[in-house]
Amino acid sequence: MSGKGVPGNPAGLRSDVEKAPEKAKEKAGEAADRAGTAAGQAAAKTQGVAGEVAAKAQGVAGEVAAKTQAVAGDVAAKTQAVAGEAAAKASAVASQVAGRADQAVDALPPSVREKVVLAKEQARKHPALVWGGAAAALLVVWRFVRRGR
Repeated sequence: MSGKGVPGNPAGLRSDVEKAPEKAKEKAGEAADRAGTAAGQAAAKTQGVAGEVAAKAQGVAGEVAAKTQAVAGDVAAKTQAVAGEAAAKASAVASQVAGRADQAVDALPPSVREKVVLAKEQARKHPALVWGGAAAALLVVWRFVRRGR
């Protein structure tokens, strides 16, 4: 009464059934070893790629930093040049104004010239007094302008 695929020896069947868990454990262990090896290879590959990406990123960051420093240096140099030109122009204008003021004072009659020179010396000694007088004059002019409305 032996059918297809059924062993004729019950002892052989029993030994196969008893060995089945061991064989399953062996096969599971082999599968686990293969999976562990594959996972290790994948991890190594991933770490290698990550290392390459990090190296490239550091290289690009270094290039960007170098370019940024170069541009900052150029901007600083240009700014200093423009500031120097502006200072030179301001100095030239100030000396022209001072020259014209001296010419205007020299053209005044002697009595007025002495008063202007005294006022100039006093203004240099007490600049707050001059600013206060200018503010008072501005306030008076502002009041007159506001009354006209």
